[in-house]
Amino acid sequence: MNAVAPRAQPASTPRVERLPDLDALQAHRAPWFALWRCIPDATPFQSPAWLLCWAEHYAPDRTGAVVVRDGGGLLALLAYFSWAGALWLAGTGQSDYGDALIAQRAAPQVDALLETLAAIADEYACDRIELCQLRAGSRLLRAATPRGWRSEIAPGDACMSLRLGSGHALDGATAHCRRNIACASHRLDRAGPWTLQRVPADESHHAADVLLGLHERRWGARGEPAGLFADVLLRDFVHDVIPRLGCAGLLRFYMLKLDHRPLAATFAMHASGATYFYGTGFDPEAARFSPGLLSIAAAIQGAAAEGDQAFHFLRGRERYKQRLGASEHATCRRVLRRGEPR
Repeated sequence: MNAVAPRAQPASTPRVERLPDLDALQAHRAPWFALWRCIPDATPFQSPAWLLCWAEHYAPDRTGAVVVRDGGGLLALLAYFSWAGALWLAGTGQSDYGDALIAQRAAPQVDALLETLAAIADEYACDRIELCQLRAGSRLLRAATPRGWRSEIAPGDACMSLRLGSGHALDGATAHCRRNIACASHRLDRAGPWTLQRVPADESHHAADVLLGLHERRWGARGEPAGLFADVLLRDFVHDVIPRLGCAGLLRFYMLKLDHRPLAATFAMHASGATYFYGTGFDPEAARFSPGLLSIAAAIQGAAAEGDQAFHFLRGRERYKQRLGASEHATCRRVLRRGEPR
């Protein structure tokens, strides 16, 4: 008797659902991570390690998500929060790239994602939806405008990045910059025993303290507020998110020490073949060693050693980024406003 082949089960139809609050998002941490890891161009700013921590600090009662679900898994996730009469991508402000996570199979549901977000805006009496810091390839830029809304696209804040190839990681840096790095290393050699190493994940909590302390000392020596971390909310968020990124395997943190004394720290993140630099701090009394430059250079070299294709410096046109070989690229801001197109 011939065996009867089992009948193929029909594929389930992806469906759009809502995760209404932070508790629901936290309950979906595992499938969220699984989705994030399968998106080729996902950045750390869309990971649950970053966004759940961000939501706890900035919008604990105002964060939710629209998802596309297939069975028990997620095919898409667009996290949002409400503020000042608008819905925004979760992470806006502290995240240099914003976007939804959308697997290829969920591409046909992108229009429905925005339609659902518009319905949520109606419930919250929001007259605007802000989709900020979108990269050129974002599906949110091409999604259809929801009924009863009109769309505007404008430039976002430009970011800078360094392309990493098969050569030396610092080949794109200016000759003057490379000489500065070499001279700073020689000065450290003469000053005493020094190390410049990536910090293990289990030491990331201490590393966060060192980064914030060095950053504050640097700006305090100039008689100015504490730079990037002058905002208390941001300081608290960064202090909490660094260990979480470490536990998730996303953290890339480098520390320079002379005689076991920290001189500089660089905080970066890793995702999908790229490293994302977020901030640095250094001891102003050690400025003759260019400690900040050395620690950033170490992060670039570490990214190249991992096989990364790019090192992202993110927002800001500081000259040191150009000297290290970074070039500028655009982002976009899409704003949906209530009302028919004019």
